Amino acid sequence: MTEFLCCDTNIWIDLANVGALVLPFKLDCKFLMYELTFCEELLRPTWICEKLEELGIELVSIEISEYELAGDYGVKYKPLSSHDCVALAIAKLRRVPLLTGDGNLIKAASKECVRVIGTIGLIDWVFGEKIISTADYVEYLKRLLSHPSTRLPISELEARISKYS
Repeated sequence: MTEFLCCDTNIWIDLANVGALVLPFKLDCKFLMYELTFCEELLRPTWICEKLEELGIELVSIEISEYELAGDYGVKYKPLSSHDCVALAIAKLRRVPLLTGDGNLIKAASKECVRVIGTIGLIDWVFGEKIISTADYVEYLKRLLSHPSTRLPISELEARISKYS
């Protein structure tokens, strides 16, 4: 059965930075992203939007109830951007996991009882489904660890690398 996930932008940027953008699309999943977030936030690398569309990302409009809830979240969770609030509202009202690595968005999702999957969790999932080999799994983790813009928990990356090396 196909699983639906609502996406924030930072996961795609993390995966693009380490050459792993295609991996999630090998899962039996549909990745939903608010169309304005896609157009306004995914600016670098410049090729990422075209590639995500080619891979099958599903751009969605928001319903009035999602728009209203996003507004409520903007008041309730001051550190979130308007795009973060929309992603959280979509995930909450459509009852789908939220794909994000944004710390403030993760905290808000937890308070709203929305399941979150981060970059490392997504790579773990791909590995768990045997879509990539152990050697490839470790290589992607090493790339994430060594990338200059990584904001991921270093201890989690190192523990997995150590366990599977």
